Amino acid sequence: MRHPDKRRRGLRVALALMLTTSAAGLIAYQPVVAQSESDYVRAFGNSAYTYCDAKLVGAVWGMDPYEGKIQIGMKILGGYAENLGPLLQTSRNRGFACEWADTGLSYNDAEQLGELWGVEPWDAKARAARMFTMGNSGEVYGVLGGGESDGHDPDMEQTALDRFWASGYSYCDAKMIGELYGTDTYQGKIEIGNKIGAGLVANIPLVLNESRERGASCDWADLPYGYSNAQVLAAAWGMDVASAKAAAGDLATWGRIDVIAAALGHETH
Repeated sequence: MRHPDKRRRGLRVALALMLTTSAAGLIAYQPVVAQSESDYVRAFGNSAYTYCDAKLVGAVWGMDPYEGKIQIGMKILGGYAENLGPLLQTSRNRGFACEWADTGLSYNDAEQLGELWGVEPWDAKARAARMFTMGNSGEVYGVLGGGESDGHDPDMEQTALDRFWASGYSYCDAKMIGELYGTDTYQGKIEIGNKIGAGLVANIPLVLNESRERGASCDWADLPYGYSNAQVLAAAWGMDVASAKAAAGDLATWGRIDVIAAALGHETH
């Protein structure tokens, strides 16, 4: 957690930068990792691995399920898919497990499973969660008739992600929207993509503002930059590296990644 004094100083600097940066000095910004991230998520989506698997993989390294999806996609595209089985087992051995909410199935599915297994719906939920944890999701889908839950459409999900990546909205924006709705950054990206697809682009800034009002914010770790970028920002803004990181986090929180990109663009001009 950031020290309160440093946080306040970073916010003051961020506000000053937003006020002093002219429109002429702004440049278009796209996350430098967006395309690779898209490839990894798409590779995950095209695989037989589930959200539960992504949660387990992420848990091993202290990551969230979305980052777990990226890790799975990286291994698939990198030719190391055979490592995923042992990695998932390591996660189980460390006590990580999935819950019913991680299966993507509905209450109707729970009722159907309960009827077929001869148990109450809540017992069916627990059994299905254990099966997903052990990598036996296919058996659950088989019992249900061979398909995934009606509420999950991988093609629609990928379309929403593609809209997000093409929109100019950032990882920070997705994180804040996810926090507002009690989900994760991955679901935040889908929410942004769905709003764009539904013609509700004007609602996105309102949702982001509500998230900020409820205390959501971003840090340097949420930005696609490294330490060398922080050094460039520090030099451009006339401050130390720690203060530059804090200011960049606040700028991202307020949707002003353009200011960050403009400062980094000065490195090559």
